[in-house]
Amino acid sequence: MKDVVLKMHYKLHFVEVLIEDTDKTLIIDVYNDMLDAVEEENIVGWPENPSLAYSFKSKSVRLRDDNDLMEMFRRLEGKTEIDMWVGSDAKPCHALLMAREVRSYAEKDDVDAVEVTLESKKQGKKVTLESKKQGKPRAKLPIRTPALKPVPKPSPKLVPKPAPKPVPEPAPKPVTEPAPKPVPEPAREDGVVSPRRSARVNANQAPKHTSTDLGYVAPDEPASPAQLRTSSAGNAVVSPRTSVKVN
Repeated sequence: MKDVVLKMHYKLHFVEVLIEDTDKTLIIDVYNDMLDAVEEENIVGWPENPSLAYSFKSKSVRLRDDNDLMEMFRRLEGKTEIDMWVGSDAKPCHALLMAREVRSYAEKDDVDAVEVTLESKKQGKKVTLESKKQGKPRAKLPIRTPALKPVPKPSPKLVPKPAPKPVPEPAPKPVTEPAPKPVPEPAREDGVVSPRRSARVNANQAPKHTSTDLGYVAPDEPASPAQLRTSSAGNAVVSPRTSVKVN
């Protein structure tokens, strides 16, 4: 295939990376070439954790692994120059971490040759970086696998018990006092009429006394000798027409 130039833009700066064989180039090679170009150009302000993305059908597509890189070459097949945009991440991606480790091994003076083998899970390819001096490699970069995070055990969920509903207190019933019953007046035996009664009732119900009770003598009845004694003893005058009350 033809050579492809990746033009990487970041704000007002840009660097160019030449890709000779798009079928064998991996994402770690792109990051290594980009970091080398930034050092050669002595660009100040380049992001510490750069990320790569390209434009396809007016959409930004990010490069994360080798599959994304191969998909970019397939979509933009026939182009000799591809514009890419560099972003800044809070944490470095996996490809950037591996590129930094390769560069740290290559910069050591006591290492004649560095052979780095990276096995891709999806592609199964290997990347080999050799120094100019040929010789037996003394150090190998260990294959890094993503650390397994401890799976937290699900804790039993405590279902809160529903709070008891407040029982409304019954409204106090109004206390109704019974109406007082009228007390009947007792009958008076002494003949005294109650003052509450009317005058007509009092006149009609005046006490009637007999002649024997209070010493009265009827006009048609002759006085007996006993009555005459009683009247004479009490200084009473007996009249055949009127009754006399004994004092």
